[in-house]
Amino acid sequence: MRIAEFEPIVRRGAATLAALLLASLAAGCSSDRIFGSEQSSASASAGQSSPSTMSQLRDIILRKPPEPSPAEKQAEVANIAESICPPVDVRAGASTLTVPPGSSDALALRYQGSIGELARECNVSGGVMRMKVGIEGRVLVGPAGGPGQLDVPLRYAVVKEGPEPKTVVSKFSKIQIAIPEGRPNVLFTHVDSDIAFPMPPGLDIEAYVVYVGFDPVGDKQQPAKKPPARSAPRR
Repeated sequence: MRIAEFEPIVRRGAATLAALLLASLAAGCSSDRIFGSEQSSASASAGQSSPSTMSQLRDIILRKPPEPSPAEKQAEVANIAESICPPVDVRAGASTLTVPPGSSDALALRYQGSIGELARECNVSGGVMRMKVGIEGRVLVGPAGGPGQLDVPLRYAVVKEGPEPKTVVSKFSKIQIAIPEGRPNVLFTHVDSDIAFPMPPGLDIEAYVVYVGFDPVGDKQQPAKKPPARSAPRR
């Protein structure tokens, strides 16, 4: 009897357990949907930006960069000019000046000049490169020298180097240096601020070099100035 009654009890217990399990699963699914809906809402909220945030992003993307100040523009132009500014070098064979020239007697040497520091500055405007080139040199007083005034001839030349070098600009200058009494040597400086030439096409500017040096015969090569025309005598 008990055994006979045990089976229905077991079956009923199993049915009851199954019902409870289904109820708990249903409750769990229901809870999952509730929390899932809240989580999905939260996820949607996190995935979507508020209108103010979107407008800020749009403003950032569409915002124009601020206009540079005049000082920043000038610095940018200076950096560009510096990057394409031709280098300055002393021309071979023109680094020393002897007075008198070509003297083989050391005791007959009056003055000897040499070139030391070099500097340059570039500015590009309207397709024209304008350069300011400066040199610093020294004059030594030789055994036959003394106080007085010395004329120092200088040559500035812009050359496009290559298989066939081409002189673009050549300028001759003569500066006067005062030699004081009792000074064994004198420093001198000279700046030519008017060296200009058209900017070459492409990357040809990279082949340009500015040479400086002494040019004792430069003044002799300059064309003689014509005397001013005389006005016809009045009758």
